[in-house]
Parts: sequence; C-alpha cells; structure tokens
Amino acid sequence: MPTLTLPKGQSLRQIARRFDFELETLMHFVSEHEADDILAEDLHISVPKTFLDRKLQHKDKDFQHIQPASGSMNPWLALDIEQKRTRSAGGINAKEGDEFETQGVEGARRAYLYFEATSNELCIDLCNHLSATHAVEIRAHAFALQALAYAQRYWLFLEPANRAKAAALSAAKAAIMAHPKLVEAHLATAMAYRIDSNKHEHDLALEALKKALALAPNSSWCWTELGKMLAADGQDTQAHEAAQKALEYDFEYPLAHELMGTLALSQNNAEEARQCFQAAADATPTYANPLLRIAIAWQHAGDEEKAEAFREEALERAQRDRYKSGLRNAFEALKLHF
Repeated sequence: MPTLTLPKGQSLRQIARRFDFELETLMHFVSEHEADDILAEDLHISVPKTFLDRKLQHKDKDFQHIQPASGSMNPWLALDIEQKRTRSAGGINAKEGDEFETQGVEGARRAYLYFEATSNELCIDLCNHLSATHAVEIRAHAFALQALAYAQRYWLFLEPANRAKAAALSAAKAAIMAHPKLVEAHLATAMAYRIDSNKHEHDLALEALKKALALAPNSSWCWTELGKMLAADGQDTQAHEAAQKALEYDFEYPLAHELMGTLALSQNNAEEARQCFQAAADATPTYANPLLRIAIAWQHAGDEEKAEAFREEALERAQRDRYKSGLRNAFEALKLHF
C-alpha cells in the first residue's frame, strides 16, 4: 500500500479541504486523531491505491465541490527553487519517487486531461504538493504538468495572456532544469511561448516543439500542437497531416478533433467542422469549448436557435463563473483561442 504523508502544523480537516480528500474517509486511517487536532509532527499513513483517484473518477459528484488551495507556490520562484534543489540533490537520479508520488503525478495528469477549469486548478494544486518532494524526477513531472495547466488556462479557459504565459514559462523552465529530456516540459514550453507571441517567441515555441517530437514521435499531444502552429502560419495542408497523425496515435484526443474542425472551417466545410467539434466534445464530456465552436458555426450559418442550444450546453459544462463569462464573451466575438 502507498504511504501518504500528512504535514505537521495542520489539522486533518485542513488537509482534507486542501487536497480535496473526504474527511470521513481520511479519518478512517487516523482514527486516533480528532478532525481539528493540529498535527505536532508529520504523520505517515498507509492508504489504498485508489485513495487519491476517488475524486477524479466521479466528476459529477466531486468536481463541483473542489476548492483548490489559495496559497499556491509563486511560479516566478519555480526556476530558482529548482536550480537550488537540483544542484543540492546531485542530479536527476538522486532519489526515486515513492508509489504515492507516482500516483499523484498520474492523478494530476488525469485532472489536466479533463479540459475543465476546476480540474485544471486541481492539477495545479496537486503539482504544488508534489513539487515539494526530494525526488527530482517527480518534481520535474510536477512542474511540467503545472506549466501545461497554466498554458491551458489561456488557450482553453481564456485567462489573460500575461498572467498565464509568465506562470507557464517559469514552471516549464523549472521542469527542464530538473529533467532536460522530459517531453511534457518541452511541450509546455512551446504552448507557453505561443501565447500572444512575437516572431522570436514563435521560433522558440517551434524549437521546443521539435525537441518534444524528437523525444516522443508518437505523441498525439505534440502533433496536435504542431498542427495548431502550422495552421496559424497558414500551412493548412501540413496542419491537416499533423492532426491526422495525432488521431492515428490517439483517436480519443479531443484537441486533435478540434483542430480538424478548425481546419474544416477554414475550407468553408461547416458540416464537417461541426462533426469534428462534436467528436471532440464526445471524446471528453467535461470539455466545453468544442460545443461553443458548434454554436459559433451555427451562428455564422444564421441558425440562431441551434446556436443558442449549443451555447447553453457549453455553458452547462463550464462550471466556474469566470470560465462561463469567458465563453459568453467568446460567443459574442464569434472567436475562441486555439
């Protein structure tokens, strides 16, 4: 059974609230403590493998109530912290992560892949916790996923560019410092540089993406990101080929279907575009943006009734008020980031 470390200086209730554990379930493993007792020292408990996953397996029940910790790490400090930690730890193989930390990374990755604003915050919160470990490789994965999640806040959830970009770049650089050959770190670097980019940053994004693809040529994530860059540069044929490769490696990856839909719209094929966007929405039932793209497509076609129906469906998926507001604004502007 994996070991969970409960930090001293906090009560079980505070820990449960911070990491979205069910208090009653947590208390089952530490019955000798009261919920509001402050722990005098770190407490190590054994928990089932499924313990961390429970809040990720039942979205309708759990994600509506997650309130990530507000006291998260300042991302501007991430690179400096990682430099000091990596030097003092003696390199990437200094210490291996334990089973719980490995499961934590997988949990953060699954949270990221919900493509939903509350799960995005959960991913970042989990990574903040994981980045405190002495295992350099675990920290690298935590920083990389955190960087992806910060970039996702701009590309999917319409957060202001300056805030998302600075945080994503800082975390991505920390990840690369810890693990120079980590695919997700280079992918996150590309996604971050591409935010509101100038020519130099565009080139840096492309360079980072080429490094990621060299490390993982079968990555649907990387091929989709390359397709987006090619499409933005007006290279639709090459972008379509990249999207096809992404779907070849993972047919359920929603952003690849969404890219195919965007390319279909550029060729004035609205029906095919709507089908691709619907495929993206079906692949990840928590992802709202493809439904809003269908709404925008119907609005362009002059069918306001269908446009409004899909807009409302998209807003229903977007649980956070700030995300809903961003989607409403995007519908009014008839444009989404991609």
